[in-house]
Amino acid sequence: TSSAITLSWTKVSGATGYQVAVYSKTKGKYVVYDTVEGNKITLTGRKANTAYKVKVRAIRTVADVRYYGAYSSVLSVKTK
Repeated sequence: TSSAITLSWTKVSGATGYQVAVYSKTKGKYVVYDTVEGNKITLTGRKANTAYKVKVRAIRTVADVRYYGAYSSVLSVKTK
């Protein structure tokens, strides 16, 4: 069956968006999702009763140039 992960984080002052990265066991690396403007995202289509590693970083866009912050520490999230 399929499940979803809902993530939220504290806003970073001056950030214009955020990137969310989820570790993929099949690919052996983190998969980066498109920029999220708010501080909340729901990732659907996840396997039930499975742990996922997730990390987030802030982005600031100035004159069409993107500046990336450091990724947060890895958080393990388990679906229901």
